[in-house]
Amino acid sequence: ADTPGTPDIGSGAGVSDGLDVSVGAGVSVGVDEPVLTGCAAYDELDEAGQAEVLSGIGTILKSVAPFFLLCDRRDIGIATRVRDPHFGRPALYIYDSAPGGSGLSEALAGTLSSVFAASGEQTARCDCETGCPSCIGVDSTGAEIKRAAVDLLVHLAGSPA
Repeated sequence: ADTPGTPDIGSGAGVSDGLDVSVGAGVSVGVDEPVLTGCAAYDELDEAGQAEVLSGIGTILKSVAPFFLLCDRRDIGIATRVRDPHFGRPALYIYDSAPGGSGLSEALAGTLSSVFAASGEQTARCDCETGCPSCIGVDSTGAEIKRAAVDLLVHLAGSPA
């Protein structure tokens, strides 16, 4: 389907206007320029802040996705790029850690919106101000990074802000 917010393996359907989310080999979810994601809290940050947000999102996804996939957190890998050389815009790669894959990427592609929503909820509910091991990690340098991570996760999930 070409509906934004609906992952479709191999079709390139958009999750967000400017953030590519690639799950496994040959699965890319995203649309063409502009570089803006449509999430103001993220788009207003400088490149270093955007890198912190993407890193934090990777941290929480690695914790939450295994609940949906019934796997160990070491079974999936996350890589983030503020300006991916292939796409020319922010990118988030989620992949099977097992050589050749174990089918987790395909399973995740079918539930990606729910994983984003649960990750956003977990981060928003966390009592910390700037990030901790229970949400986006401890690398965050300010509360605006945590807020931007929550806002971007909600945006990627397709939920109203």
